[in-house]
Amino acid sequence: MNIAVVQQPRVEMPLVVGLEGHREWSSGLCSCFEDCNSGCFTCWCMPCMLCQLASQMKECTLLPCMLPCTLLAMRTKLRTMGDIKGSICKDYCAVTCCPSCAMCQMARELKHMGCSHVSTVLYSDWTTIGAFCLAKIVFFKSSIF
Repeated sequence: MNIAVVQQPRVEMPLVVGLEGHREWSSGLCSCFEDCNSGCFTCWCMPCMLCQLASQMKECTLLPCMLPCTLLAMRTKLRTMGDIKGSICKDYCAVTCCPSCAMCQMARELKHMGCSHVSTVLYSDWTTIGAFCLAKIVFFKSSIF
């Protein structure tokens, strides 16, 4: 007797993490004056702030220098880690319309979550970041001309 299998058996696996977070951001997107230090730091040296956020989130410090759209990925990761309500679409709108406000909000959220133990990146890391950025600029200029 030959039996043909027309449908494979399935096992339903529950999601480990919910699709929607359970809390709001600890501060608003435009609440930059709640933490003037991160606001000034972002205003005067946005790439440095990006690298510091990556370090605080246990990512490679140079990640923002190497990959485009890193801010969107880091914001989505932070929202997921913190169980914060939102969506990738809302994250995209925040980082596209006002990246400096989004970075400041992320810095405040990390501080609120107790993840700001890496408040400053070591001097040797900044030297590495500076050298990497300088190499990118030199390479870019030489490839144009």
